Amino acid sequence: MTHVLLTLLSLASFPATWYIVKASMDQSKRWCFSDWCLTGNLASTMNTVTIYYWFLALSAIAVSICNVSSTAKRIASKRPFSGSSVSWGEVAWFASTVLLVWVIVPMTLWQDAWRRKSGSDQGLVRHILRTLLPISGDAIAVQIGLVLLPMSKNSFIATLFKIPYTNLFRVHIWLGRGLLQLVTVHFVAYCFGRPKTLSEILHKMFVFPVDATYGRKSFVSFDGTMTYLVLIAIAVTSMDRVRRCLYNVFFYSHALIFFFIVGAYIHASSNMFFAIPGLIMYTIDGILRTRSRAIKTQVQSVVLEDCGYICVTVKTTLAHTAKPGQFMRINFPQVSKFEFHPWTIASATETDATFLFSANPRKPNEWSMRVANLLRRFEASSSSSREAVEVCLQGPYGKEIDVASVDTNEMDAVVFYVGGTGIAAALRSIEALLLRNKQRADTHRPVRIYLFWSSQLGSLVDLSLIQAWVRDDAQDAFVVELFATRAAALAAEQRAQSCFGEQTPLLLAAAASEACESGNHKHYESTRNSLVAADRRSSVRRWSVCSVPDEDLVRFSESNVDSDTFSGSGSDETLGSQNGAAAGFAVSHGRCKLQDLLEKHVLNLTPLEEATFLNVGVFVCGPAGFTRDALVGCDEFEKEYNGIRLSVEVESFDA
Repeated sequence: MTHVLLTLLSLASFPATWYIVKASMDQSKRWCFSDWCLTGNLASTMNTVTIYYWFLALSAIAVSICNVSSTAKRIASKRPFSGSSVSWGEVAWFASTVLLVWVIVPMTLWQDAWRRKSGSDQGLVRHILRTLLPISGDAIAVQIGLVLLPMSKNSFIATLFKIPYTNLFRVHIWLGRGLLQLVTVHFVAYCFGRPKTLSEILHKMFVFPVDATYGRKSFVSFDGTMTYLVLIAIAVTSMDRVRRCLYNVFFYSHALIFFFIVGAYIHASSNMFFAIPGLIMYTIDGILRTRSRAIKTQVQSVVLEDCGYICVTVKTTLAHTAKPGQFMRINFPQVSKFEFHPWTIASATETDATFLFSANPRKPNEWSMRVANLLRRFEASSSSSREAVEVCLQGPYGKEIDVASVDTNEMDAVVFYVGGTGIAAALRSIEALLLRNKQRADTHRPVRIYLFWSSQLGSLVDLSLIQAWVRDDAQDAFVVELFATRAAALAAEQRAQSCFGEQTPLLLAAAASEACESGNHKHYESTRNSLVAADRRSSVRRWSVCSVPDEDLVRFSESNVDSDTFSGSGSDETLGSQNGAAAGFAVSHGRCKLQDLLEKHVLNLTPLEEATFLNVGVFVCGPAGFTRDALVGCDEFEKEYNGIRLSVEVESFDA
């Protein structure tokens, strides 16, 4: 009931905006607190607001059609770029926002602005720039509204329309970058569109007008410049590399967005007209998240897995209704009072939720490593002297894995291709599919399930969360292949040591291991080149004696793969006769390749008698390089085998 009320409140923010806009345009300026109150152009402003609302309404209709029509959904989810998880739906919507902000809105204002800015003492270029100044200002106001809409974690409108969190996050980034471009255009139009000297412009932009009167456009130039600089700071700290390597910098600097919004409103009142719905939804979200900080629960148990991962079970009643693939944002107050990080729900009951994570020992000061140390101390202490570990939870967020949904899924097979802790997103879906296979064993052919898990860590088969599958010989139509890429990296280290000696090869092997896991070879190549350069300056040139090519270190050949198979006897015969593949578990040392795995397991499957295509769902979760290689493999597989239709869903660590 609470969820419904909050959704209605979020929807009510849109008509509320309409009233607030009309009230703020009152000639008495009773509702305006900006330095520049736009009170004399009500008709054009309301036209822009009307266009904005029509755009949002059409967007909602389009998303609803995709939710109810499998054909429309399949078209919207197709990927235009090989190796990228970006869908046609995202591209089409973002392109429509560009059309709205850069074409439609300016067209409604251009003629009036051109006529008002005409003058005999200015050239054509300056006249165009002066005309562009108010037009770009209105476009910025619309873009601010679009940027704020997907900002909330508790986005009830996104939940209502079943919009994936990853898509919202990605579109938010695109819109933010578009906002920076628009503000830059506005800034350039101001600097070069006015008949003032450079010193006069710089004075107005950077010198605070001490004796000026607020509300008479006296602070517009100074405030606009400061707001622009704040936006640049947000954009720089939100870059992909900064977000990955310096997450805390990104996290805390993003709070500057509130200074930007306040500065934008002081600059011109129209900047608030389109931001109100997003701000109301974010306020609701903030209240719920603040409330979650006050409601603390505790860690119930910790399992330090032999393979190096950590399983954390937390007391909570919030997760038992979560769909497979959803996540929660978790905070450990003993580590940081403010940082919440997304953890996928690996398992859940009515009283607790289990999460799986790992920490990078090379980054001891990062949040995940500090949490790992806290949990290790908790697990090592006796129950009598054990200090409670408090936890704050938010969520669950995200959406169910569509290709593995037990409610709507009619796939012939579902493939889970995951890297590292990405396995957590697949565990609950696999459990649900296995349960459905058992429940419908007498009436339906079982859905074939394949889990391909790649990780740098060893002893993958000992992970406690998959032990039930390892020990259960009665599982039918279920194949698991585990790939320990760390073993291949160790082989690379031994090979490199014969070339470099003792210390240097360890650096090279670490880079090779990282490249093997992520698929990103740039770091490895730069490390290798620096080592070669250092070797050339040395009196002993070991590199020239024994050259180790990239293919040997990163792309390990199949001939070097060492495989041990653990087979279940209950389903070997049935699955082998139908699919040409043996049921059970296989552990391999080396990097997996999705296209080869699809050819090995999926080609011999046969569709249902009434079906034209073999429908195979593929869920991919892992680092950016891992997912990119997987998507390229899917594209190549579909091109080569026309009778198989792959429905691919991606959850990238990098979004």
